[in-house]
Amino acid sequence: MRRAWLIACKDLKEGLGQRALMLRILLPSLILPVFYGVVTGEVIRGAAARPQVAAAIGGQVALFAAIAALLGTFIGSVMSANAIALERMRRTMESLLATPATDLEIFGGKVMGAFLPAVAGGYAAGILYYATARLAAHVEPLAVPGVNFTAGFLVAVLPVVAAIEAIVGVIASSRCGTVTAATQLASLVTMPLVIAVGYVAYRAATWAPWRLGLFGIGLVACVLLLLPLGARLLGREEIVARLD
Repeated sequence: MRRAWLIACKDLKEGLGQRALMLRILLPSLILPVFYGVVTGEVIRGAAARPQVAAAIGGQVALFAAIAALLGTFIGSVMSANAIALERMRRTMESLLATPATDLEIFGGKVMGAFLPAVAGGYAAGILYYATARLAAHVEPLAVPGVNFTAGFLVAVLPVVAAIEAIVGVIASSRCGTVTAATQLASLVTMPLVIAVGYVAYRAATWAPWRLGLFGIGLVACVLLLLPLGARLLGREEIVARLD
């Protein structure tokens, strides 16, 4: 665990130190939640005197909140795509493989280095969205049915989604030769997950508890299955053979 944490700290320092890259990632993740929040707040304020309209836009709030939170996790997707492909491009992969760390420790450290900023970014984007919507609506709390339920659902699900995105990104990074290819592959694979989470957030308030529980168990099971699979796919010998 200690070796995995050290690898994660190294990746965090290197990834967050790329200011130009971080700005390109963070700006959309901050601007779009604010934009969605302003739009939602204005709609809520205009519908304040019409309860039936306020109820109708509950789904809109859920969908925008899910989009905002998932946009915040994008930083983790980029860092996971950099995890191994960038090491190979910088010729530092040999040094990492020469350490006593096992494949699972290396893989776990890379995942952790992408997971932590993804969770932080997702929560920050979600909070920014809700805060902007409340300020724009001039109501406390937001006068829309299901807002608290949606917020709680996203708080509970977001770390698991971020973990899956990070794991898939690191796997893609280990199988691709460039960071661009890894980013594209990871985005393609995680797109169905993002769509599924957005749909469930939209419909969650009407679902029975057992359906929500089943969805959550399915996400956790994906993480537990993907972690050892990713470590196995890391392929230390194959990576060494592909190093020029």
